[in-house]
Amino acid sequence: MGTKGNRPAAWLSALLLLAGLSLAVWISAMPSAAAAEALVADGVPVGPPGVAAPSTATDPAAVFSHVVPLGLGTAEGGTLEQQERMRRYKAAYWIHLAVLACTGTYDPDRSEAWKYLAQYGWQWETSRQETKKALAHYSLARVRAPDGQPLYVAAFRGSAEKRDWQADLTVRQVPFDRGAAATGGPWDASVPQVHQGFSDYTDAVLQAREVQRFLAAFRADPDARLLLTGHSLGGAAATLLGLRLVEAGWPADRIHVITFGAPAVGNRAFAVTYGSRLDLLRVVNSADPIPGSLQTVFGGYKQFGAVQKFAIPKTVTGITHGMNLYLDAAWKHYSEAASEAVQAGLVRELPARRDGTAAPRTALILRQDTGRGRTPFFQYLRIFFEREYKNRLPCYVVVDPGADPGRERLPDDTEYILSVTVRAEAERRGDRWFLILEQALSDARTGRLLGLTVTSRRTGPQEGNMETAMEALRIQQQELRRLLPWFPR
Repeated sequence: MGTKGNRPAAWLSALLLLAGLSLAVWISAMPSAAAAEALVADGVPVGPPGVAAPSTATDPAAVFSHVVPLGLGTAEGGTLEQQERMRRYKAAYWIHLAVLACTGTYDPDRSEAWKYLAQYGWQWETSRQETKKALAHYSLARVRAPDGQPLYVAAFRGSAEKRDWQADLTVRQVPFDRGAAATGGPWDASVPQVHQGFSDYTDAVLQAREVQRFLAAFRADPDARLLLTGHSLGGAAATLLGLRLVEAGWPADRIHVITFGAPAVGNRAFAVTYGSRLDLLRVVNSADPIPGSLQTVFGGYKQFGAVQKFAIPKTVTGITHGMNLYLDAAWKHYSEAASEAVQAGLVRELPARRDGTAAPRTALILRQDTGRGRTPFFQYLRIFFEREYKNRLPCYVVVDPGADPGRERLPDDTEYILSVTVRAEAERRGDRWFLILEQALSDARTGRLLGLTVTSRRTGPQEGNMETAMEALRIQQQELRRLLPWFPR
């Protein structure tokens, strides 16, 4: 049905890809037009249980506060080139925020991405809603955007179990407008139609009371924005949810959707009719087969929305649809966009010195060692570690690693010296390597060594370079909290 002459072997192969590679996704389900209106009409209490109301204590801007955006949310002033650079920076910023949210949906208890966000106050409510037609998994968080406005984040998990794959493979189409009729059958190209499995999945989420409360709280706050995000199947659900809300009259200018490796959700008539009504950014990579799978295998499907494509090195083999590849690519993209914005004077980097009275001053010495072999991603991890240490220390001064950090070279109020060395050791074959993070803390006045810890982890594209780096950082910061009572929790 709709295969348009595909050979059986290719058809089966694509089915397996679609079913087996749909990975991590955040859930934030969308109501049908009637259901969306009912969320407000029901007068559901504001705020889902267990999720803190927006406050400065849960500030997502802190996650990225190593780079402080100027005029975030506007593109006014400056030349056209400056405005375009700022637009690219903002897009990269939000992609990285969304990918962190999506990464944790597969394993909420062990995800290093979510542990990283938790250090900045993020709290998640993760649950599931089962109906006869679908089993939906979703995660919800309420924080503050970089400009201080309330930000509601809903993420869909990708396919990870049998019920998810059943949704993936329920490929017949149904009218998006529930009042419309497809007189030409389930593949009627003249009527805007959507993937039935994705539609059923989205409807299941809308029946969850936690989701209803969450969406009602968002709509009741005129200053709030809603970020819907997901990977693979979850990206499809986020897209349909966004359109259901917009078509129900919810404020389209406050609803934003960012997906990763998501398949198409409907036919050409659907894309043409509804595609321009939603602020959708589709993030794909050059080696991911899923975004084009339905078009290739069955035909009758069409993608829409803005596209950000990441180039995946040809040396990467194995599953190219995984969330770790997207996490690494998003951080690389963000680092480059931030560097470009800093050089253009549009964004300011954390300074080499920060003064404050909340904690003693620490002299920070950062070293890097590329070690043996070539590890292309290493430079981006070095940036990550440098910015995170500077971001977390309340009062510091950065010392040139080539200089002798003697007392005469340090500010008089310096009490600690923190020496951090990042090393990379590549394996002789393949794209795996060892990330080594060494941390030494000493008393600046006496020179006494207070603590020395070394973490070494094997990593690579499949394991996830950023997840590995976040784990190493978390372990080292736990040691700093043990040694320094004032170090941020």
